Amino acid sequence: MGVDRIRLSQVAFTNFVASAVEVYPKEAYGLLFGRKRRETIFCNASIPLQTARRGLNLVRPSIQEDLVKRVSHLMGLRWLGVYHSHPKGTATPSDLDLHSWTDYPVEVILSLNQRHGVSSWKRNARQESRWRIDEDRFAIVGSLRKTRKTGYEIEIRGFYKSDTESQYRPLKMSCENIRWNQR
Repeated sequence: MGVDRIRLSQVAFTNFVASAVEVYPKEAYGLLFGRKRRETIFCNASIPLQTARRGLNLVRPSIQEDLVKRVSHLMGLRWLGVYHSHPKGTATPSDLDLHSWTDYPVEVILSLNQRHGVSSWKRNARQESRWRIDEDRFAIVGSLRKTRKTGYEIEIRGFYKSDTESQYRPLKMSCENIRWNQR
């Protein structure tokens, strides 16, 4: 049996959600660091790449091998792969994602869709966000309030491709402090 799940630290999760919201409606892009143990990938850190050229449906990263080595050494973690967002899209690899996915095993995709007038935000104005793990979709799903009546609906999915695999495959997602099918 190979890798079948990815566990995000709260810090990694928060960093890539924040970076996706910050550059919305453009794509966010960053690096993932952590460890692999048996069937689980532990993502302990995510670092946004500030130098990525961003567009509405495309991001052109400038992954510098020297930067990856320095950050890995500094944190004592392995480079796992990348994360990026699909603003106004789905958390599924696009054809371009699949074509460019060559040098790393892990890809985490965050879909981010802005919504207006969502009833749960109106009912509970104090609640800034709600998150749960959807085991049927292998995803972390949730919402993040922007203003009293607007916010983002977010879905996060992880994918893996080993050296011997030609296709990506979805990974079960989990994160510290987020429970399975929590409502």
